[in-house]
Amino acid sequence: MTSAQRLLAEILGRYGTVDAFLARLRRALDEAPTIEFATLTPWPEPAWAEPTTRGRHRRTDSD
Repeated sequence: MTSAQRLLAEILGRYGTVDAFLARLRRALDEAPTIEFATLTPWPEPAWAEPTTRGRHRRTDSD
């Protein structure tokens, strides 16, 4: 028996039909609160934006 067949057998054993399982899954997802992640505004400047030293490996186009 493949893992897909085992999953189907477990769904049918617990919920009776695939439609009943999907309906319960949809209800569970609709009732769960939505998690909103904070955004970074304004975006921080990247560390490579401007060279901090005038060493021998500095960008040649910055002079």
